[in-house]
Amino acid sequence: MISLDEKCAALRTTSRPLLGDRLTSYATAEIFVDEGQEWSPWDDLPIRLYWASGAVTSVSWTKFDELILTPDESLPAWVEESSQLRWIKNGLTKLNFLLGSPLQSVELGKGEMSVEGRELRGLDTSYPSVRWRLA
Repeated sequence: MISLDEKCAALRTTSRPLLGDRLTSYATAEIFVDEGQEWSPWDDLPIRLYWASGAVTSVSWTKFDELILTPDESLPAWVEESSQLRWIKNGLTKLNFLLGSPLQSVELGKGEMSVEGRELRGLDTSYPSVRWRLA
């Protein structure tokens, strides 16, 4: 497991050069579901952030608390080996107002876990979350 210090260091290394850079686009993953023979959003897979400088940041998680940040379009090996994916550019219309905004800060904080709107209790829900603040 990656320590909190290692997560913070990875976040600093990946994010510090991007402060002030403008978000030009993002991409989210869809996975092909054999049963229905259709594409379906895979919301817990990485989001790829594309910046005006030409930089790319991929943010993903594994096992709820293992943060994976890469300065490229790479994916965790288990995803590449086991999944048929496609990427949808700027597909979350509620986020599109952020396009063109500069990155102001990045924070590593405590996440939350819920099912059908109810917070799960009795489980370890202290896994971290990343907050990217855009102007």
